Amino acid sequence: MSDDPSLFIEDTRSNWIRLRTSIAIRWVAIVGQLIAVFVALQYYRLQIPIDYCLLFIGLSIIANLLATYLYPENKRLSETENLLFSLFDLFQLSALIYLTGGLNNPFSILVIAPVVISSSVLGIRSAVLIGGISLIIVTVLSKYYVPLMTAQGFTMQIPKVFVFGNWAAIAITVVFLSIYARRTTQEMATMGDALFATQIALSREQKLTDLGGVIAAAAHELGTPLATIKLTAGELVEDLRGPEVTEMLSEKFKTDLRKRPTMVTVRGKCRARDGKIHTDSKDKIVTVLLYLNPSWEKEGGRLRLLRQPNDIEDYVAEVPPDEGTMLA
Repeated sequence: MSDDPSLFIEDTRSNWIRLRTSIAIRWVAIVGQLIAVFVALQYYRLQIPIDYCLLFIGLSIIANLLATYLYPENKRLSETENLLFSLFDLFQLSALIYLTGGLNNPFSILVIAPVVISSSVLGIRSAVLIGGISLIIVTVLSKYYVPLMTAQGFTMQIPKVFVFGNWAAIAITVVFLSIYARRTTQEMATMGDALFATQIALSREQKLTDLGGVIAAAAHELGTPLATIKLTAGELVEDLRGPEVTEMLSEKFKTDLRKRPTMVTVRGKCRARDGKIHTDSKDKIVTVLLYLNPSWEKEGGRLRLLRQPNDIEDYVAEVPPDEGTMLA
């Protein structure tokens, strides 16, 4: 794993976000929008198209209610689902800004929020898409909008130079905060992965120590190699199926594996065709490899994690089949 994460590396961290989190954030936004509309009408007596404003706020409420009742509470959003939620929030907020003065409205700065969130959790293509759409929307809102009117019929409008300044400030902030948020998130993820790898290594050492004790005890009690192998293999399979390993893998891959079936396969040696490029079946959610053979000194026989499905020389890492090595 590189110590210097690139801004343009695709990752799969979008499924870190739970649906419940997205729903909670949207409820906060809905309450804020309702308060803003109420204050504008009752306190400042502004003439705004209240029917259309409530229509777009109502759409957000309906979306939240549907998401709450149609999906399980612990659902984690996929890349596409996160993208669609972010686009919905961006267009809903943009419609309200259009109805309330465009870039003359100080709340237009909130257009930045969906962009920053998408830069933190989505892939680079999705983040660039949302960032580009937000820049287009801000540009349109600088020219086209429903003017804010006072109760006396006066149009509330700031000078054009300040409108341009608002546009430039939002555009620069979108680019800067998107890059900063993405870079910071990737560095935090890198540190988290390094910590997880350290925990795996320590856990592996502990497992090997425990396994050595079990082997010694079994050899002493049973005295036959076959019985020793059977007992040791049974202990190892039980540990692999145990709740500690399941919880560890669930936390690592942000997927609930507790109710998923586990299949354990033991292989004595590799075949020649195993050196070809291949992937796991679509039914598998997580694959874990545990090497039990002694140390491996040869050049070949190493597992390569490829970047693309048709070039065996373009790989991220090469894993030697040393005793005790675990790869997930």
